Amino acid sequence: MARESDREDDELDLPDDDSDEDEFLSGDDFDDHSDGKEMSFEERRKSHWFKKLFECLDKLTITKINDPERRWPCPACKGGPGEIMWFTGLQSLVLHTKTKGGSRIKLHRELAQLLAEELRLRGTTVVPASEVYGQWDGVEYEDKEILWPPMVIIMNTALAKDDNEKRIGMGNQELREYFSSCTLINSVRHSYGPQGHRGSSVLIFEATAMGYIQAQVLCEQFSVKGRDKDAWERNPVCFYPGGIRKLYGYMAEEKDMENFNQHSHGRARLKFEMKSYNETVRDPAMQMSEDNQQLVWFKTEAAKIKKLSKALEETLTLVSEKHRQTVEENKIVRMKMKMHCEQNKEEMESQQNFFKDQINMFLNSGTAEEDKSEKIQQERCDIFQQSFANAFPTIEDHRVRAEKAENFVKLQDKDMEEFVAERENLIRAHEERKHKLLEEAIAIEKRFDFELAKLVEKFYSKQSKQV
Repeated sequence: MARESDREDDELDLPDDDSDEDEFLSGDDFDDHSDGKEMSFEERRKSHWFKKLFECLDKLTITKINDPERRWPCPACKGGPGEIMWFTGLQSLVLHTKTKGGSRIKLHRELAQLLAEELRLRGTTVVPASEVYGQWDGVEYEDKEILWPPMVIIMNTALAKDDNEKRIGMGNQELREYFSSCTLINSVRHSYGPQGHRGSSVLIFEATAMGYIQAQVLCEQFSVKGRDKDAWERNPVCFYPGGIRKLYGYMAEEKDMENFNQHSHGRARLKFEMKSYNETVRDPAMQMSEDNQQLVWFKTEAAKIKKLSKALEETLTLVSEKHRQTVEENKIVRMKMKMHCEQNKEEMESQQNFFKDQINMFLNSGTAEEDKSEKIQQERCDIFQQSFANAFPTIEDHRVRAEKAENFVKLQDKDMEEFVAERENLIRAHEERKHKLLEEAIAIEKRFDFELAKLVEKFYSKQSKQV
């Protein structure tokens, strides 16, 4: 049971609002809510049944997930008959999901599969409680002191006697080559006494958990072949048939090292110390196991990221090519628009010159008519003056001439009025035509601007759809 001080942090809450009762139905109806279609792992873990649980899992490390005192909820039991909501330790929750009977069996099995897949992706599994507490098969594992650095005693390494009747043994290089498969051997030492080589050597492994494990594996190989410590002390056989030397090996203990250093003094003594097995081997090995699980998870994530990066790179290449094509097309469109604007400008200038010529023509036409009228009037006046000067005037003549003159003046006034009226009409018509032409020019320019805006909008809309 979780400690009261840690219960608030260890518990993973699920929504208790009554408004969510529709999400947790009473029957085993998971198949009905899956809409009968194949869902991916992410879609299944984000379903309304399991979403809250997996959101909490995402926030936890592997150490916290394997914490035996953490309390876990069972979302598949939420709102069901005789619901069991909380379990101490993830292993108990997984066991519950795999063995649950009665209602909601399929929902519990689905949760079991999702939990197994989630832990596999994170590079871990459900850690048994016995391993967490340091227990094996129900028996608590007790710590012990071990020799450090780890060493393996090799017996029967003496070969022969020299000329001085002293024994000689295997050399360091020869012994290393014999155990070349052990890659974590740091050095090799031999025990010497008054009679020379004592037939005892030692392999010194790295002072790490892996070094100790490799030394243990080597000793187990000696034990399987019947060449362990008991076999050496009970009835050793020094040679195989044919004269091949038979070596014996076992894990060095404190009394073995005292015997090894029996005739060594000072610096010649092989130094060692006794350390806790849990601190030097078990705890680092468990940490390495967890690190390896994390490494597997990181490798999986790295592979996903690499795959995603490759897809993004391909997408970026495709988008870059599309962008380049779009830039080229925009450049072509701008050139066409520029050419079209220049053509329209030339047309506008041509129309403007045409209108100016028409206006000047109307003005010149009015001036010519006025000059012509003045010339006719001047000729009539000259003729009248000439005829009046040549004839001898009488009273009747004066009267007739006065009437003629008066009629002539009236006629001239009438002609002048008609001329002025005609001229005003021409000027008015000219002004109206000029105003109408200007309005048509403005309308043409507005229509051109409108068509140009529609063309630009249509082009950019097409480009946006392509991108």
